Amino acid sequence: MMNGVLEKVKKNRSFFLGMGFILLGLFLFSHNSPFYGINEDFDINIDISAGRVTASGKLPYLDYFTHRGPGSCLYVSLVSLFPGGGYVGLFLLEIISVSLSYLMIHKTVMEIFQKDRSLYVTGLFYLWFLSDTFGLGGKCEEIWLCGICFGLWSFCQLIHGKPKTQKKRFLLLFLNGLVSGGLFCIKFTFTGIYVGFLIALLIHDKKIKPYLYDFCSFMAGMSIFPLLFSVIAACLGCFGEMFHGYVIINLFGYHDSNTITNPLLQILKNGIWSVLGGLLDSSTFINAYAFLSLGIFLFCYAGIRKKLKDNSILWILAVFNFLPAILGNGYAYYLTITLPFGILGILSFLETRKEKQQKAILGYLLTLGVIIFMFTERGIAYFQYRDNIAYVNDFVREIKQSDAKSILNIYMETPIGNCLRKAPEVEYYCYLNANPVEIKLAQIGYLQNKETKYVIQIRDHVDEYITDPYLKENYDLCLERKTYLYYEGDSVMQLWKRKE
Repeated sequence: MMNGVLEKVKKNRSFFLGMGFILLGLFLFSHNSPFYGINEDFDINIDISAGRVTASGKLPYLDYFTHRGPGSCLYVSLVSLFPGGGYVGLFLLEIISVSLSYLMIHKTVMEIFQKDRSLYVTGLFYLWFLSDTFGLGGKCEEIWLCGICFGLWSFCQLIHGKPKTQKKRFLLLFLNGLVSGGLFCIKFTFTGIYVGFLIALLIHDKKIKPYLYDFCSFMAGMSIFPLLFSVIAACLGCFGEMFHGYVIINLFGYHDSNTITNPLLQILKNGIWSVLGGLLDSSTFINAYAFLSLGIFLFCYAGIRKKLKDNSILWILAVFNFLPAILGNGYAYYLTITLPFGILGILSFLETRKEKQQKAILGYLLTLGVIIFMFTERGIAYFQYRDNIAYVNDFVREIKQSDAKSILNIYMETPIGNCLRKAPEVEYYCYLNANPVEIKLAQIGYLQNKETKYVIQIRDHVDEYITDPYLKENYDLCLERKTYLYYEGDSVMQLWKRKE
């Protein structure tokens, strides 16, 4: 038995070597890894804090405000139970998800190109690690990227006629529906690829009867998680709040200029310009992954068109997967979901070049990625993480001395609450892009009524969030530390204590 395992490893040594480098990359680039200790990313800390509130027995949407999906509330509540402020749990999820994503992309590449391209795929993963799309690690898009990769691999199986029996075909479609439904309950923009999946499947099947069977098989799986969460929410008495928080707020109350209340052309302009603007800014140049996702069109490239003709239909999945990444705000990390198509696009282009040229092109891309990483804001944030740990430890030490049970974050959530392992006591415990006016008014009320013992804020945002008069009236500044924050650059963190 052992000999068989060793033989299999030897036969697939490129794949396992690539997997090893992928895990090493996660350890080096994800701030959730033990190498860093804390992750200063605002969204990560918001999610873990929300998870800690849920784990304490409070209901999302009803007892505290969130615009995340119910599936997201569930998985971050589990993450928050792990030691190390919840970052350990998130890092374990990263390992599982990125490993599965790598496996699915490897299998898809083998299915399409009929050759092992493991080390090339590994190199392109590192291009992602170096880019703003990866950020500091642990984003929702990264954690559930494996679901998108599974959909891509499954579609390749279907168009190549791999499920030989109707039963196996039903099972594959049902599983994809199940994954799609789960992704919808986490973040509905993740399901764009599955819209393309169903459209491309109709074009491929050509006949209505077999397509209806495929469609029903898929929808049978997709309905399970949304129905399950809806029933649970109804039983807990928060279905209306869940619908408002997850659907209405995200569609109509997220910022002011990027919602569906604006004309469609305005939405397209905002999203596309945010991507183009990122490309013009050297610090986010590698956001070109957004365009590389459309590289799937290279399947139709003259040099390989005959060989990959059957796979050209994948462009439909690429386009529908790509659109949610640029519509609306177009944050860099949204583009993570384009990774599998970016890899396929680059590999299909490399197939038109000689082997030496292939290696040279990949080498140039990685070199460019390293240079940009080293000399831009993101690289600086990686090298400044020790300063961040220092200010967090100082704040944690001060708060522990007085055994404070409540903390308010003006502006964005910091790692401090998670390092204290304290669940927020107030509904609007930090600023969010969703429902911003209501949050500002609520936080002013907290300051006026002195509802929290401590307030944490970034000094430069005092005037912007109109809290300064109320803060100085009811709180004393007890700690101030200079640091370097990703997204913010050089910053001054302040800790304010309630006047007794």
